[in-house]
Amino acid sequence: MGKVKFKIINSSDLRTAVKTAFCNYSEFAFYHNIEVKDVKKRFRAFEFNDKKYIAKQTKSATAKEEIANATRAAKMLNGLTVSGLTLNVIEPVLITINNVCYLVSEYKGTTLHEYVYNDKRLPLTQGALMEVFSFLLKKGVMHPGFLPRNIIINQEYLFILDWENVLFSKKAVTNVLRYISVAEFINNWGCLYNRENLLGFIHKYTDNKRISSQTGSFGKEYAFLTGCSNNKRGLKSEIENIILVAESGGHVRGKTYMVPCDLGHLVSDTFPRCIDVFHDLFLFCIQKDEKLLRKYLELMTVYYNIYMKNLNNYTDFDKAHLVVPILLVLDNQINNIETRKIARVKSLMDASRLVGKSIATDSVTCHYMKKNKIKLRNALDDKITSMLKMHLPISQIRKTRINPIRIIETIDEMSSNL
Repeated sequence: MGKVKFKIINSSDLRTAVKTAFCNYSEFAFYHNIEVKDVKKRFRAFEFNDKKYIAKQTKSATAKEEIANATRAAKMLNGLTVSGLTLNVIEPVLITINNVCYLVSEYKGTTLHEYVYNDKRLPLTQGALMEVFSFLLKKGVMHPGFLPRNIIINQEYLFILDWENVLFSKKAVTNVLRYISVAEFINNWGCLYNRENLLGFIHKYTDNKRISSQTGSFGKEYAFLTGCSNNKRGLKSEIENIILVAESGGHVRGKTYMVPCDLGHLVSDTFPRCIDVFHDLFLFCIQKDEKLLRKYLELMTVYYNIYMKNLNNYTDFDKAHLVVPILLVLDNQINNIETRKIARVKSLMDASRLVGKSIATDSVTCHYMKKNKIKLRNALDDKITSMLKMHLPISQIRKTRINPIRIIETIDEMSSNL
C-alpha cells in the first residue's frame, strides 16, 4: 500500500496553504502509487497546523453541489451506527483563489480502494458493505460514488467521500438503478469481494424496477462507433453489459499492475471520449484471454508510471505514447515486448524506442510511430473493425455498420505529436 506524503506548509491560514500547494505541483502532488494517478493534476496533499489535508480543484457549480449534498447527508447520517461502524460524512470546505475553486477536506486515512493492491485484511466484511449500502438507500440516499475509492475505515468510523452526484429521494430503494451503474458497482467492489455474491445482492434491486435510459456522451459515442440505433433503453442495457465484462478484474488482481476498472478510469481522464469508449470495447474483446489481458495491463501500468513521473513537464508528445500498448495488442505483437526493460527507462519516448526494435515494419504500431498517415488509417480501420465484428454481441439495436472514423482520426492526430 502506498503512503501519502504530506509536506508541512507554514502559513497564516488555510487559504494561503492551499494557494502554496497548488503553486508547487512537484512538492504537494497527491501520491501516485499504482492505483492513485491524478493525471489531471487536480489534487494536492499537505499538512497545515498539525492536520493533514487533501485539496481538489473543481468548478464552482460542482463545488457548491458537493458541499450542499455533504451538509445534508451529514445531518441525516452522522453518528448513526451500521454493522458496528459509526457513519461519518466528510464535509469539504470551499476556498476560492483568483476565481478558481478548491474543495479542501481533512485526510482521514487510506481508502478501501488501496486494499485491491495489497494482501492486508479488509476492515469491512462483504456483509457489512451490503448492510451499509442498503441502509443508505432506506434513508433515501442514492450515492453513485459509493465505491472503494470513496470509503475510509478508521477504527470504528466509516467515512464517506465524494458527494457531488448524490440524490436524495424517499423512493431510493425502488429507483436506485436509475442513478447507480450496476457495472461500476460490481467491477469496483468485485476486486475486493466475491463477485457472484455482489451480483446476487444488487439483483434484488433490478427485478421489475425501472432502469434509466440515459446514456450521456459515452452512450452517444458508443452508438456512433458500434452502429446502434437510438433505442436508448436497449443501448443503456448493452453498454452496462459490455462494461460489466470489460472492466471486471478480480481474476487478474495483482500488486504490480492496475486492474481493468482503474485503468479504464485513467483512460477516461486522459483521452477524448471516443478513445474512452473504444478502450472499454477493447478490454471487452481481450477479457477472455487472461494471459493477453495481464500482459496489456502490465505494460499499460508501466507506461502510465513513466507518464506520471514526468507529468510536471507534461506535453501532448508524452500523451501520444500512451496508446502504443493498445496498438501492440491490435498488431498481436505485445508478447514480443519485455515489460521489465520498458520499466527501466525514464521517458515514454525511450519506451517507444525499445518497442520499435521488436515490432514488424508493416504493423499499425510502426505506422503510428513513423507517422505513415495513409497506411496508419487503413490499418486501423481494418484492425478495429475486424476486432469489433468478431467480439461484439449480436444486437437488435445495431442497425448500421461499425464506424471507427473518430477513433482513427484521433489516433492519427496523436501520431503528429510524436
